[in-house]
Amino acid sequence: MKRIVKENDSNNHNSDSSKPIEDSVFSTIFNNNQAVMLLVDPSNHQIIDANGAAVKFYGYKRDILVTMDMRQINILPSKERHMRMKDAINKPHGFTQFVHKISSGILKNVEVYTSKIIYNEKDVIFIIVHDITEQMTVESKLAESEARFRSFFESSPLSLWEQDYSGIVSYIEKLPVPEGDNISN
Repeated sequence: MKRIVKENDSNNHNSDSSKPIEDSVFSTIFNNNQAVMLLVDPSNHQIIDANGAAVKFYGYKRDILVTMDMRQINILPSKERHMRMKDAINKPHGFTQFVHKISSGILKNVEVYTSKIIYNEKDVIFIIVHDITEQMTVESKLAESEARFRSFFESSPLSLWEQDYSGIVSYIEKLPVPEGDNISN
């Protein structure tokens, strides 16, 4: 790892905000983390470094992954990808969603968290990637199920009602409400 420096945060008036991060500390965090992490050159989107989690997630050997650029992983058209990456970098908490293509050709929905750091005396993008494919699949199935149920309920020619077979609702409705706790007023 080369000399890493946190970017100055214009909202942070702490004079220590641009102190160098020790190479060994950053290297340990970067290489031993379970989160997918990449260092990318913002000028050409070349992947400069990738941790073990990135190698595992993307399915490429590390020596191949660090010769690639984000255009080979991020499937958005170049202009949109560049614009969204720029937006993510410039946001206070650089975050956006993309679709990444892994070595098997499978598309993965990802949340990408970005920040600028100085690496080898050059601005680079530090990227943390979270796979949200399963979460988005579950949310989509839930929305489909809800829409199907709503459609059934709203278009049913039969009258529908809820029956309290356990008696819990009836029991709760009969409980006395203490003075001043009546939420219906």
